[in-house]
Amino acid sequence: MGKNTRYIKTEVDNTPKILHLLSCNLCPLLTYDDGPKVSRCAKYHSITTNITDNNIYSYSAQGDCTVPIKQVDIPDWCGLSEGESLVKATGDMFVKDGHNSYKIVHNIYQNLVVMSGLCVDYDVKLMKLVSGSNKNAISFSYNRNRALPERTTTYSSNPTPTPPVPTLRTCSCCGELLEDVSRKKNFGMCPTCWEKHKDDKKVKEFAFINNFRLKRAATWTDESYKKIKEID
Repeated sequence: MGKNTRYIKTEVDNTPKILHLLSCNLCPLLTYDDGPKVSRCAKYHSITTNITDNNIYSYSAQGDCTVPIKQVDIPDWCGLSEGESLVKATGDMFVKDGHNSYKIVHNIYQNLVVMSGLCVDYDVKLMKLVSGSNKNAISFSYNRNRALPERTTTYSSNPTPTPPVPTLRTCSCCGELLEDVSRKKNFGMCPTCWEKHKDDKKVKEFAFINNFRLKRAATWTDESYKKIKEID
């Protein structure tokens, strides 16, 4: 997961909520163009560009809607609030409206539930955000990153010395194939995810379940499952 997080007032399960964004992926301001394979912010931008990622080849597709699967890290120049208190103070709610557009709903001031992006995903039509209990299956058009298997260190049999192929394992938190991941350490989280979320019990529970699955040759999943035991 990226280093930046933001809060935004939007709809989840057709109800106004405050969503804690861990990446740009669930943000209603995100737009994606599968021609040049770039994602952009429809509202905010840096001095020169509004591109948030220019190398996205993994995406979900439903009709004319496409949504990146690859994590799109929130840029430093993002204009959304870094704290939920400021979001509660404004009446503007942002809602996805069509493939590459959004609408603003004004005067939403009631006391709203704050939800983590770990518990939310797009519905089957890739138009609305829904909580895990209401999530429908999504058809994945192409997923280059997660199609890659985990691999252990190997050496070439060629007489010419070659460097070893590094060990890559799936991080139980962000789902990326990375070095320095151990199934027996930090619930299978990569060093970056561990440092960022080691004090977040909910994220550790999410990683614990994925690590349990990965130990048994199952695939990483971003679905939220019922907790099966307490973890420390």
